[in-house]
Amino acid sequence: MKKLFLPLFLFISLLILGACNSETTAKEAESSTADQTPETITYESENGPIDVPAEPKRVVMLSSYTGDVMSLDIPLIGVTSWAKNNPL
Repeated sequence: MKKLFLPLFLFISLLILGACNSETTAKEAESSTADQTPETITYESENGPIDVPAEPKRVVMLSSYTGDVMSLDIPLIGVTSWAKNNPL
């Protein structure tokens, strides 16, 4: 009888611990999903407000301020030919 009781007890204990562990993982998954929401910055342009990502991954510069943007370590993927040839 003792030989049957020990494996049954271990099996039930593993089921209880597994059920508790999956509940914690679901909470972590929900919190990590909420953390991945990208934050935006609202820029007031002449045409009205524009939402811009807080940490842009790629930027195209169409003005003469390319040097200033490059000094901020923002990844540029495109610039105008005049700005590219500007020594400043």
